[in-house]
Amino acid sequence: MDVTRTPQNSTGNTGITDCARYARQLQLPEIGPEGQRLLAQTSVAVVGAGGLGAPLLYYLTAAGIGRIAIIDCDVVSPSNLQRQILYCESDLAQPKAIQAQKRLTALNSTLQIEAITERLNETNVATLLADYQIIVDATDNYSTRYLLDDYTRSTAKPFVHGAIEGWRGQCTIFAPSSSLRYRDLYSEPHSAEKTVPPGVIGATAGVIGSIQASQTIQLALGQTPALLGKLLTVDLWHGTWHTFDLAWHAPTSSNL
Repeated sequence: MDVTRTPQNSTGNTGITDCARYARQLQLPEIGPEGQRLLAQTSVAVVGAGGLGAPLLYYLTAAGIGRIAIIDCDVVSPSNLQRQILYCESDLAQPKAIQAQKRLTALNSTLQIEAITERLNETNVATLLADYQIIVDATDNYSTRYLLDDYTRSTAKPFVHGAIEGWRGQCTIFAPSSSLRYRDLYSEPHSAEKTVPPGVIGATAGVIGSIQASQTIQLALGQTPALLGKLLTVDLWHGTWHTFDLAWHAPTSSNL
């Protein structure tokens, strides 16, 4: 397994206190000093460091999530630069997970950030995700989503799902108490993935990735996140937002 780790704590070298770094969010009644301590004690595995993963990882790091795993086996390509905000031209052909780790460590060196460049599969999923409390889906394929759904169901871990296509996106959270799971919403095997990736505007990735980050932070704070048991759908072209109760078997797009 190819795993690169950054030092967990280098606060003494930065000269930045937690009070200074997190000053604006410490003012929020939902966080405060106790909430910041909870964030620092939380571990999150983000599967996928692309369009969704880039903004998601950035805001989890900025918020002070104590331990973060970046799991992605892909390398940076030219078409990624349009929406994957952690990368620049000099990163082309480099592993996404490792380049993302470098950017995030530069943003907040007080955290433990792991870059995992191995492809997630049925053989290694339990080992790679074992030490993480919250699992976030920032992938773009059904097989990995099914894998994460099965793993989080069997381990009773919360599963934060997001998906995008074009100007549209969606987000929800599956938890041990959820009556429905990802497989219940998308029961078709979808054995034939699209050979050509669908078009997408970068802003859609930014919006949905940010929503995933906010819901993950709510979980880390020990709160019931707003999208637990609900599906949020967003259409940026038409400026519409809808939230469905999953107990009603919300209409979902098989294209996302």
